Amino acid sequence: MLLAVDTSTAQIGLALYDGAQVVAESLWSSRARHTQELAPAFAEMLAHTGVKVDEIKAIGVALGPGSFTSLRVGLAFVKGLAFSRNLPIVGINTLSVVAASQPPSGLPLACLLPAGRGRLALGWFHP
Repeated sequence: MLLAVDTSTAQIGLALYDGAQVVAESLWSSRARHTQELAPAFAEMLAHTGVKVDEIKAIGVALGPGSFTSLRVGLAFVKGLAFSRNLPIVGINTLSVVAASQPPSGLPLACLLPAGRGRLALGWFHP
């Protein structure tokens, strides 16, 4: 089972993937409450699905760009969970995730995300 965590924006995302399908996913808006909401949402997801923490074999985490504090919350959560269970961590660029969610068009793709403190992050992707 893979746990995916994204705290790079105001939209927090969690997902569980069993190798064949997404078993559970949760996405919600959070205004500077990532620290208070992430761990309880993870516990609720496990309780709702019946998945045990021991079934998680790897963790994927969004690395940004994004708000420094939001990223730090997600990375600290993932690192603590991975360290306590000796799990591998795979980091993924948030702009790459956004680009991969779009259908192929054969045209260049620009992805734009808020990066905190009024800044924007831009990624160009070419077919």
